Amino acid sequence: MIKHLAKSNKIYAHFLSSVLIKFYEFYFKMIKITSDDFVTLRNIKKRQHKMRKILPLLLYFCISTTVFAQHDLPQRTTLNEDLAPFYHGIASGDATADKVIIWTRITTDAASANVTWRIAKDSLFSNIIDQGVFTTDASRDYTVKVDVLDLDENTFYFYEFEDEEGHRSKRGRTKTIPTKDVSNFRAAIVSCSSYPHGYFNVYDRISERNDFDAIFHLGDYIYEYGLNEYGKNPSRKPDPQNPLVSLTDYRTRYSQYHLDTMLQNLHQQYPFYNVWDDHEFANNSWRDGANNHFPNKQGDWNSRKSAALQAYLEWIPIREIDPDNKFKIYRSMKIGDLVEVFFLDTRIIERDNEKDEDGPNKRLIGEVQMDWLQQGLKNSTAKWKVIAQQVMMGPLEAFGLVLNSDQWDGYSFERARLFDFINNNNIDNIVVLTGDIHTFWANDLPFGKEKYDPEKRNAAAVEFVTSAVSSPGLPFAVAPQILSALNPNIRDVQLDKRGYILLDVNDERAQGDYYFIQTVNKPQDVVKHRVSWYTPDGQNRLFRNKIPSVAEIPNIDFVPQGIRENTVTSINQPQFGTILGAYPNPFISTIGLQFYVDQPQKLTFQIFDMAGKLVRSESLGLVSTGLHYRSIEANELPAGQYRINITDGTNLIGRNVVKIQ
Repeated sequence: MIKHLAKSNKIYAHFLSSVLIKFYEFYFKMIKITSDDFVTLRNIKKRQHKMRKILPLLLYFCISTTVFAQHDLPQRTTLNEDLAPFYHGIASGDATADKVIIWTRITTDAASANVTWRIAKDSLFSNIIDQGVFTTDASRDYTVKVDVLDLDENTFYFYEFEDEEGHRSKRGRTKTIPTKDVSNFRAAIVSCSSYPHGYFNVYDRISERNDFDAIFHLGDYIYEYGLNEYGKNPSRKPDPQNPLVSLTDYRTRYSQYHLDTMLQNLHQQYPFYNVWDDHEFANNSWRDGANNHFPNKQGDWNSRKSAALQAYLEWIPIREIDPDNKFKIYRSMKIGDLVEVFFLDTRIIERDNEKDEDGPNKRLIGEVQMDWLQQGLKNSTAKWKVIAQQVMMGPLEAFGLVLNSDQWDGYSFERARLFDFINNNNIDNIVVLTGDIHTFWANDLPFGKEKYDPEKRNAAAVEFVTSAVSSPGLPFAVAPQILSALNPNIRDVQLDKRGYILLDVNDERAQGDYYFIQTVNKPQDVVKHRVSWYTPDGQNRLFRNKIPSVAEIPNIDFVPQGIRENTVTSINQPQFGTILGAYPNPFISTIGLQFYVDQPQKLTFQIFDMAGKLVRSESLGLVSTGLHYRSIEANELPAGQYRINITDGTNLIGRNVVKIQ
């Protein structure tokens, strides 16, 4: 149709090409602002006219609020003091048939902490089947990560943690996977949770559903941007406020994310299976760099990459596969003979720069991972082979031009190698799961043995692309129709909704149910089913279904969120705030504290030596209620032990730190 129009109407063809070029130019710019901030070109003049009228009023408002409303500071991340010392909640992940990772983080001033863990078959812990003690310290940011072994398959378990004084964490629920007699498997597919863009309503809506087996998080669990670089929700300011570069930076940002109640609630009920995308490191990252990494300002890329990796492994409930290569996160899990899931890394291990010219030697996943994936697909005895990865595999082109070289389109030779192998070995029932681009897509993957025919729909596999938890999409009304017309393998696309996909697999078909939320600007409980797409056994193409899937087997009840049966009745709380971490500790020149205060107040940073002498003092000014990270330069101090405090003049909170040369 487009070709016919292009030949018969050059003006219309020029219009189409112009729109698509602008789509390409604006793509990455648009995802850096919220859809609520987006202003179409036709409204610019109207907005300018209105601004001339209201500018004096705005100036008056700004001046008056500055002078008369000094204490009306923006709300920041809150802290539930009732959860002390396990403020960051609990989590589980990478469950197999006989083991699972359980996780927490303890907030303490001690040099090290012994944390008791327990796992039981009931939420009241009357049937404890295993327990132990995990020792943690500053070298791992006081996180606790236990690989619990020798579990029963296809079984719900409940777990908790306890400190040496008898204070217990919330209780979590997790589930091992079955090895036989599997009739149904269901997972929530999520990606891209930008804290400054708004609330994690998607997580909250999933946590209310008791009909999943697992959560597949396809990356961008955190974002590395600084204050106002990407998203400007006034109640969701990032900590630290600078772009993430150091280990301290990444740890502080993960700490902030894990204090989010909506994320905590989801972790409490389901095991996660995580893979990273780019923003766990830096935007559009690759093996040797990233689009927003500048060595002259931010130092060596490998140092930044290693810091991001360490924080990720500390704060995410993922199993470390290879102690000699901690970047190796590609792995598989088998759910009976029904499903085998292959989790990929398309970002860090072998990826070449997307800006390099495409060719036979350009790598996205690399030789080793490619061979592992090909052999895994070939040898799998599961009916459905699911590939969970980051960047869109389906083509997205305009008149033969690639619109986004960041996805598999920019690495087409490696994609061809994968599908040549699939075709040559007659591998059916491949379902690709994708995140990254903040938008919903349902794609036939048109890489079969014969050239793809839109009428026959003779594809080699299918792809479900989930939208974002909170990161912004593209508010274009006409683009979906143009994209589908130019790329007939695209069965469906929606560019402006956040949400998630429910993957439901049984013997007859694999189905993706697309759910979206109304807003991320405020907490809201509205979620709607948009559409469902499914691929029948052996057909390798998508069909539309208006009816969402229904779980065949109901889950056990949720673990109650309020259960914390502490062996002590209370914890000694600070009078006005809490120190969550001192970073880095030991330190060389700069030491910072992540802290929470319960009301706006003027604060001061103080450093004392071990003799009690005040050696540094610096005003922090008026600090708003909530979570903060502040640092102080102490390069001139000799090596030794110090006490760093934050005080309002009457009360204080603090940490013992060590300075090294």
